[in-house]
Amino acid sequence: MKIVLLSCVKTQNNYKTKAKYLYHGSYFEKAYEYANILKPDRIFIISSKYGVLESDDEIEPYNVELRSKSISDRKLWSKNIIEQLETKCDINNDKFIILAFDKYIELFIDKINNKEIPMSGLPIGKKLKWLNKELYKA
Repeated sequence: MKIVLLSCVKTQNNYKTKAKYLYHGSYFEKAYEYANILKPDRIFIISSKYGVLESDDEIEPYNVELRSKSISDRKLWSKNIIEQLETKCDINNDKFIILAFDKYIELFIDKINNKEIPMSGLPIGKKLKWLNKELYKA
């Protein structure tokens, strides 16, 4: 399977809706559009509150920032992310294309064997530029 991982963003609608509609802002919208162009089998959104979300999961808005968590809380959160992914896919053999922010993946990325991280290490402005270029090509 081909799987794309996105991360949540702070800017959200203020009502319960599907995960793919809750988050908005340039980065999330472009990353989600690009993810769909890749025609993956699944798209997951990694949420600082809910963990691994399917695009159509109905969720409430929230105000939980990963960067404000302690390292021990982030390690526990990352362990839970891997456990959730293991119930949904094969982290040893499935192909992961990771568009999530580095902070979201840093503590669990080594557990995923087959991965591509096209924007690894880029600051947000360069990530947006990269996405714009890729979307223009499509």
